[in-house]
Amino acid sequence: PSRLTLAIMRFRDETGDSVVAAWPVRIQHHLSTQITGMQDIAVLYDEYLNDLIRSSFGTSDPPSDSRLSAFLRDDITYLISGSILKEGTSFGIQAALVETRDGSQLQPFRVDVAGGDQLGQASSDLAGQILAFLHTNVIQSDDEDLATWKQRRPKDWRAVEEFSTAFELILNNQDAMPRLVKASELDSTFLSP
Repeated sequence: PSRLTLAIMRFRDETGDSVVAAWPVRIQHHLSTQITGMQDIAVLYDEYLNDLIRSSFGTSDPPSDSRLSAFLRDDITYLISGSILKEGTSFGIQAALVETRDGSQLQPFRVDVAGGDQLGQASSDLAGQILAFLHTNVIQSDDEDLATWKQRRPKDWRAVEEFSTAFELILNNQDAMPRLVKASELDSTFLSP
């Protein structure tokens, strides 16, 4: 596995609702905190990134993913950008993993939240989805045991993460059953032929 570098952008507020005014920075900070320190992933410090964008583009609002990807291409492998949407009385938080090499979107992610009191948990759930995808589809992309299953576009990448952890536990003669059960709970297609 190779080490990758990740920049997590401030999320765009597309709600127009004052209730979520502080959410873009909070989500960015929560994701950075959750992902920083993970093996094989280096995360660009969020305040440094925000200052870099402000000084380079003259605004705190991040430019388009393609323009930002071109700007970060030499130093950053992947970019996470996202938006906050209002849907009735709740909010949707969408994120995209973008490859800076060519600006292509690799995977979308999404969580729903009713209000600010759930934002921390929603950000943690979003970070879990992103990390599971990175670990199974990017860092361990050469794992042939999971290749066929990955091609089916699983419902929840955390299932692959649980299965991979179970596999490591089995190799170390440890109990893997809780991880296998969790994998099947997260995505029942994991058990299908």
